[in-house]
Amino acid sequence: MRYFIFTLTLLLLAQFSLIAQNIETGEKVLRYLADDKLEGRSPGTKGSEMAIDYLDEFFYKQWMGKFSFGYQQEFEIETDIEITRETTLELGNKEAKLNTDFKPFVFSAETSVKGEVVYVGTSLQNTEVNIQNKWVLMYVDNEPNKTPPLRALISDVIAARKKGAVGILVAARNDLTAESEYYPFNFNRSVVSVDLPVLQLSREYLQKVIEQAGLSLRQLRKKDVAKINKQLNPLEAIVEVDFDRIATKTANVAAYIEGSESNEWIVVGAHYDHLGYGGHGSGSRAPDEHAVHNGADDNASGVAMVMMLAEYYKDHPPKSNMAFVLFSAEEMGIIGSKYFVANLPFPKEKIKAMVNYDMVGRVEDSALSISGVKTAREFEALLKQWHREPLKLELGGGGYSGSDQASFYAENIPVLFFNSGLHDDYHTPDDDVDKINFQGMEWVAGLSVKLLDSLANPDFDLNFSKAKIKQKGRYGQTMKVKMGIMPDIAGTTKNGMGVDGVSAGGPADKAGLKKGDAIIEIDETQIKNIYDYMHQLGELKKGQKVKIKVRRDNEIIELAVQF
Repeated sequence: MRYFIFTLTLLLLAQFSLIAQNIETGEKVLRYLADDKLEGRSPGTKGSEMAIDYLDEFFYKQWMGKFSFGYQQEFEIETDIEITRETTLELGNKEAKLNTDFKPFVFSAETSVKGEVVYVGTSLQNTEVNIQNKWVLMYVDNEPNKTPPLRALISDVIAARKKGAVGILVAARNDLTAESEYYPFNFNRSVVSVDLPVLQLSREYLQKVIEQAGLSLRQLRKKDVAKINKQLNPLEAIVEVDFDRIATKTANVAAYIEGSESNEWIVVGAHYDHLGYGGHGSGSRAPDEHAVHNGADDNASGVAMVMMLAEYYKDHPPKSNMAFVLFSAEEMGIIGSKYFVANLPFPKEKIKAMVNYDMVGRVEDSALSISGVKTAREFEALLKQWHREPLKLELGGGGYSGSDQASFYAENIPVLFFNSGLHDDYHTPDDDVDKINFQGMEWVAGLSVKLLDSLANPDFDLNFSKAKIKQKGRYGQTMKVKMGIMPDIAGTTKNGMGVDGVSAGGPADKAGLKKGDAIIEIDETQIKNIYDYMHQLGELKKGQKVKIKVRRDNEIIELAVQF
């Protein structure tokens, strides 16, 4: 009993020491990262560089261990896309002016195509027009101030590609945004090529083209598509689409503290990037508002937590090695953590666990969500002993849930994901420091010390387990069926849809899919990208069994998936 009381006293003193010595550091880090001068910390920007330099200097001043790459693990990402002057259009012998008469969609393929044009009406989904080897002309009958969802437009493109179209020309009855009749051409890491050229036409230009055939835009809205095509014929499109894809360097920032008793590693991580000034394609939930998205909770709070813990363990050396890693480009598809895992500065088999902090600054009603408890058999019992001391712990099993720990879980590493919950300010310019609950962060920090001390103890064993539960990300899906994979949303896999991870017990796992596979066919339908993948899943029903083809290394493998 005396030993138990002594141990408990030490744990309480450790927690008090963290709160007393390190919460001031955490608040300082959070306020710096969420300041307007960092302009939302979007990768490749001056604000991101300022964040990297600040975090680097923090580790330097703490005299923390450097990896072989120093404190900054640099890598390259695509950060922008521009339409080049080589992009041209000639329709019905009328040459079009780029950005005035026409503009390609950001998901358009880059190619040169010449062909006959046929009109399909206001939608492609149920057209009976033969579009094989032809350019498709579509006139969207949208209401004023109403933009057709990008997902609907992409579904039309996929439908046209299935029917053999060589490209699509789109015009809209009303402006597609408040500023322009064109859908915005903005870079978005999750937007990939649809493998078909797709152009937007201005109403004025389209009117000039069709009036040669005695037609008006008003007549295009009528249902007699066959009659319209008879008047338009012959109509030819000559198109070239060319983009300049701009890449820049960013970096994960990492340091370590050497363990006193074990050569195993505990990775403590958070992402420091955010959405910059927002806008369409950024992931902002207020895309029409051009303003700094400071991301105080998402995720300056997580970075602050990691720095508090780094400072604490510098003064209280852990029994196992601890790596403190701040990831870049999480908002673009967990790119930084995927790069770190693929280029580890220590052996992967020595990683005992990864603990990730993403949005821990808005603790309400003393509630804290911790996901990943089913990724090691010992996690649940370990965490339950601290329930209501003082946090009410909401434990979830999944390892793939919406943040950087997924990159580690995909490599069969036990993970935990700390999160204080979503809120109305998430991914908006209103996620500011004045909303942060620093008292709640103190509680999270205290719990973290107890957890990390336990994990770093060489006598505490962890046994990895695939979480056999339904995975939920930050962004809900409405698909009738789920494959049970973590898809390559960043589009790094070419000519197929990459599999970044497989959920245990799901349809993909039972069928034999593996991490690193590329899905190239589902139910005899070609899959070239994530759009094709999502579209095809939407066509399937629960209980259906389909054949899929995957590319594994240089081999094509056929598998049967039961949904």
